[in-house]
Amino acid sequence: MSKLHWSLCAAVVLLIATAGAVEAQQPGGGGRGRGRGGPGGGFGTPATMRIMLLANDKVQKELELNDDQKSELKKIGEELRPAGGGGNFQNLSDDERAKLRTEREAKMKEAQAKVDKILVPQQQERLKQISWQMAGARALEDPEVAEKLKITDKQKEDLKAVQDKSAEEGRALGQNGASREDNQAKYTELRKSTEEKSLAVLTPEQKTEFDKLKGDKVDISFADLFGGGAGRGRRGNRPAGAPANP
Repeated sequence: MSKLHWSLCAAVVLLIATAGAVEAQQPGGGGRGRGRGGPGGGFGTPATMRIMLLANDKVQKELELNDDQKSELKKIGEELRPAGGGGNFQNLSDDERAKLRTEREAKMKEAQAKVDKILVPQQQERLKQISWQMAGARALEDPEVAEKLKITDKQKEDLKAVQDKSAEEGRALGQNGASREDNQAKYTELRKSTEEKSLAVLTPEQKTEFDKLKGDKVDISFADLFGGGAGRGRRGNRPAGAPANP
């Protein structure tokens, strides 16, 4: 694993873990499972996904990053690391948790702005394509994708219903007392079903356009993103809530 991979990936994973710990303290634990915990979630916003992808060697090669760009991206990874490794959230007040969420979102927004200055337009566009590939049907929640596909309000409601139902079923699996390994086949089937139901909401024309938006396929798995390092110590060498290989 490269130093850039570790710096960026570990920092983003810590930031996601911080968000997850804060949300877990809320009544209902994490809202409706959106952006984390569900079969397609675990990475939050598109910006989070893209910054994590920049840690992947295959993505770096695909984007043809030069040494100066890699150096600047490493700095961003170091800046994203939560102070003290994330902290203890159990005794935080609602106001303190809200403050941490706001700080997390501000950090990611600032980091994305810096990334946009480091990458040239062609690299930015290709990174978006790869992030949409990795997100699968969850990419339909990205405002830019929704706008390009002209997804209607009714379709957005239908997509939300699919994801909410999937998150509910995913949480039920997580609470059935079985190990994640024992539930793995069920999680895999749930992810597949969720993907199929989400894509079924689209018209044939939208499906064709969605495939075009994702660009040429890059062979990257979720396991590649963590490389057994950032997620070490958790089942399957990935952060809690992160999906297994699609």
